[in-house]
Amino acid sequence: MSKLVHQWNSLSDKQVMKLREEISNSIGIKKLISEDDDHIVDLICTEMLHNLENTAKVVTRLSKKCEDPILSCFERAYDDLIKHGVDQYQWQVSWKKMNTKVKKMETFIMVNANLYQEMETLTELEQMVKRLKTNDEHDTITVVEYTKKLTWKQKQVRRLKDISLWNKTYDYVVLILASSIFTIFARIGHVFGITHVLPQIQESMLQDCSRGQSVSGFLESSITMFNSGPLGNISAKSGPISKYHSGPLGTKQRNTSYFSGTIPNPSSKSGPLTKAAKSGLKWWHNSSKIHGKTAPLNTKGVNTKTHNQISKLCTKTQKPQIAPAPETLGGVALALHYANVIIVLEKLVASPHLIGHDARDDLYNMLPKNVINGLRARLKPYAKGLGNCVYDTGLAEEWSEAMLGILDWLSPLAHNMIRWQSERSFEHQNLLSRTNVLLVQTVYYANQEKIEAMIVELLVGLNYIWRFSREVKNGVDDYGNL
Repeated sequence: MSKLVHQWNSLSDKQVMKLREEISNSIGIKKLISEDDDHIVDLICTEMLHNLENTAKVVTRLSKKCEDPILSCFERAYDDLIKHGVDQYQWQVSWKKMNTKVKKMETFIMVNANLYQEMETLTELEQMVKRLKTNDEHDTITVVEYTKKLTWKQKQVRRLKDISLWNKTYDYVVLILASSIFTIFARIGHVFGITHVLPQIQESMLQDCSRGQSVSGFLESSITMFNSGPLGNISAKSGPISKYHSGPLGTKQRNTSYFSGTIPNPSSKSGPLTKAAKSGLKWWHNSSKIHGKTAPLNTKGVNTKTHNQISKLCTKTQKPQIAPAPETLGGVALALHYANVIIVLEKLVASPHLIGHDARDDLYNMLPKNVINGLRARLKPYAKGLGNCVYDTGLAEEWSEAMLGILDWLSPLAHNMIRWQSERSFEHQNLLSRTNVLLVQTVYYANQEKIEAMIVELLVGLNYIWRFSREVKNGVDDYGNL
């Protein structure tokens, strides 16, 4: 129930628009994952269906113990749903009814948690009273007081049992779960612009139609994908330091020492993301049009375009995999490690003057081989002149701004990766997720070559700032000795 409540709430109008805003404003996603909106949408949709599939597997196991023969066929009914988009038992309900159902489930979750807490307290009180009564030197007044507490706690537990799942039938609970799964499946399809439509319209759906709008008009609007409009030019606080960068994120490397010259202004706007700017995200329905509306699941009476959309959603659900491409960090199973490297770099960039030899060694030992090779290649041309180099204050400030600018859009992906992983660890896998972090908001799907280039860029800048701070410190010490 907790997982289904979380999944439904994550698909609410408010959360969907919030997610849309976060995705469209994320420079890291555009630079490291993809500028293709359709690809990003596919990743999000697939992960949501994958999460629903995992919950459906649990309900399948529970349903096999139901007395109701219809509920015991949940597995077959769900299979028909994902293959053909057919809700043969009419388990899907309107958004309005589902919101009411969610509130009821939230109450059950809270009451059940309280019930088991009180039951533990009750057990402790019973043992306490039993020990007091068996003690020959017991205090009568104390026994009476604890007996009163025990009686009051027993009444409290009975009351909680009456209003909790404890007093509900097994079939009643499984029906709630089954209905929620079917409705969430429909909601995912609706959010992503794929709606199953029946010519037969439920009364609840008719009541949800706005005044003056015909039924045919409502059906037409409910199956139409909407466009939120162009995203426009997305400004980045920092982009790749192209003058000092080679590889996929910048221009060819120049033979210019990084100890002199100019670093591009990290606060300048990045160039237009052409595909995103022209197309916009197409999978976010206008919240003012979808509130409280739904249509029963079925493929009858659906036009060819919508039927193809249904097939697409069903195909995604039949194989709800979120396998990353081999060129991504997830594909090489290094997403969590790179996230930790970025977070360590974030801390060091914040206080470069406090970096000691141990911290530098620890960071170096964390670096993957590709990053080490890239760093050596970048620093090799300047290694001979490091001893005689005069560090420039202005250039040091520019490097600091550039690194902070990169971390401004890179760090959120790394922190989201840690959050996503911690919620799915063995210790927390059965607990309710507290955030709405999706894999697309992490470094999981990030291109390995691109993110390694960014890490090398940060290391080159950090190396300069660290050496500059040491020179300043040594100069101060020398002045003090004079």
